[in-house]
Amino acid sequence: MEKKKLKHFQPGFNITQRVKEDERLREFNEYSKKMQAIGRTTDWHETQDKYSVMKANKANEKKIEAELEQANEDLKVLRNHRLKELYEKEMQQYQDELADMGLAIAHVGNDE
Repeated sequence: MEKKKLKHFQPGFNITQRVKEDERLREFNEYSKKMQAIGRTTDWHETQDKYSVMKANKANEKKIEAELEQANEDLKVLRNHRLKELYEKEMQQYQDELADMGLAIAHVGNDE
């Protein structure tokens, strides 16, 4: 039985086992580093997507706001024009009523 030595009693067995264990740990560390690099790349892309969508939304909001401001300004101009027309129409009606009664509005101090 002496001739047949057990594996763990052979010279250099501990060294061989340590080398195997170190190699296994090195492979795990490399895999871990690779996964961390992939994670960083993924985080970067997600951040870029998030901010690009946010920038696009802000640009759209500014465009919509500018359009609303222009529409409000156009509406003000239209309302003022219609109000002026109404006042002129009412003034003409009033002058016509006065003319029917033989009266007129005296414009004193105006060159009209």
